[in-house]
Amino acid sequence: MRRIIASTSVAVLAAVTLAGCITIQLPGGNSNGQPNTTTITCDAKETITEPGSYQLDGRCPSVMVKANDVTIDSGDVVSLEITGDRVTVRALTTTTVVIAGNSNAVNIDTLSDAQVTGDRNSVTSVGTLDRIVVNGNDNKFVAGGIDAVFDNGERTQIG
Repeated sequence: MRRIIASTSVAVLAAVTLAGCITIQLPGGNSNGQPNTTTITCDAKETITEPGSYQLDGRCPSVMVKANDVTIDSGDVVSLEITGDRVTVRALTTTTVVIAGNSNAVNIDTLSDAQVTGDRNSVTSVGTLDRIVVNGNDNKFVAGGIDAVFDNGERTQIG
């Protein structure tokens, strides 16, 4: 008898939600289903240890991401290190990116040096990359130019 009541309750909740009669807000998001963004003013080393969306304001000397499922929008980051998975970063200028996680996407207008030891990562830069070091598999690099490549992985795409 309890199973029938529980199943009926779930079905009614789903039908009402799909009909647009109510809005359910899940933790970590706003009423439009978009993640809440945490704004951080950079003036020292920043370490991100929780999943979520972040806006980094100011010039960040060092950003370390030690979490999964993170989205970052930033201006200038001198050094970016990612040890989490499924991290997306958009920045204007970064000197060095070190990725030791998997399935990350980094899009930086001006980037000098990229070092990747994880798998299925994507690094994009409008400008010329001075150096790429790859020790993972199935990674992709797109840049306006690339001066030096040290590829120790497999199925690396460089363009």
